[in-house]
Amino acid sequence: MCDREWRARDRERRTCERKAAARAIEHLSRRRALALAARTGAAAVFGAGLLSTVGACARGAGEDRLVVYAAGPRRLAESIVAAFRDAFAVEVDLFTATTGQILAKVEAERLNPRADVLLLASGLAAEWMRREGRLASLDLDPPAWSGHAERQGWTDPNGMFIATGAACVGIAARRGWEHGTDSWSGMLDGSFTDAQGRPGRVVMPSPSRSGTSGDFVVQWTLEEGARAWSLLVQARRAGRLEVKGANSEALGSLRTGESQAILAAVDYLICDDLAKGAPFTLRFPSAGAPIVTRPVCVLRTSRRVEAARRFVQFCVGTEAQRLVAASNMLPADPSIPLSSIRAEAGVPTPMPLPLDQALAEQRPILRRFQYEVERLVVIS
Repeated sequence: MCDREWRARDRERRTCERKAAARAIEHLSRRRALALAARTGAAAVFGAGLLSTVGACARGAGEDRLVVYAAGPRRLAESIVAAFRDAFAVEVDLFTATTGQILAKVEAERLNPRADVLLLASGLAAEWMRREGRLASLDLDPPAWSGHAERQGWTDPNGMFIATGAACVGIAARRGWEHGTDSWSGMLDGSFTDAQGRPGRVVMPSPSRSGTSGDFVVQWTLEEGARAWSLLVQARRAGRLEVKGANSEALGSLRTGESQAILAAVDYLICDDLAKGAPFTLRFPSAGAPIVTRPVCVLRTSRRVEAARRFVQFCVGTEAQRLVAASNMLPADPSIPLSSIRAEAGVPTPMPLPLDQALAEQRPILRRFQYEVERLVVIS
């Protein structure tokens, strides 16, 4: 055998060995990712849909390329990344998914970390990552707005993450179906009707598919206790409440008129439709509604820490904050005006969030919801 042939076969042998090792690691990573998804409220069965994308965004990325994993909306993430690239001439690989899927992807890549920056749609998720020791210090001077009364808790006191904005959780209803929309309980106890008293049907995004819906379930059940569980189960048994997929699926049900309202509706999605003339209303119960912050953080395993910190700084700067506001969210910087359609909806009174209790009880609460509410199976 000539030397050239020997080298070619040797390269082929080594390639096969690397692929075999990668398959073994991926098998282990799938199991760990699914376990993490169950803990964080990601989809119970998302296997092929998520795990086929693991590593897709960063394959072939050079050491000089910043890798950002961002929760939706995708258009906002793409706009921020494009503006950052133009401002600093730093190439960025972007992966967008739900917060639960992002956390599962990070876990799946634990043996071969790729991401530098996470843009999440849940403050609880960022705090969990901090407590697990997975985040690097931002080394960031607190922005001027960090002491603002309406932005309390939006900056991690440990300096590991900072909110870029927030989404509010409310009640979206078709016009003419306003009775009962002034309270969470009114959507479940039979009070939700049209002007003629006809009962309406309520749809709710599944907490296993929507992180925002999951945050609502955790906060509201901690606030209301047994009464919340009783209302949810009774509404499901009476056929007043349907739990359906992700936010987009719940919104589709409202658009077609299959349902007359969404419980735990994400404000910016509803505002997008309102801006197009959709016959909806968006309301926030006076007793309070979850304001779900969207933190940005740097992973401790990042190999591009300085570029990652620069990206974080950009996310809380004026240009990126204007993009957040234009996406019908609350920008972290209160000096940035809201979009006109978002301003018309108003800003709710924040629902209390007992952070330690929420982190400790999140998993059993979401598991209980999945069985007792979605499947109507009582568990002990």
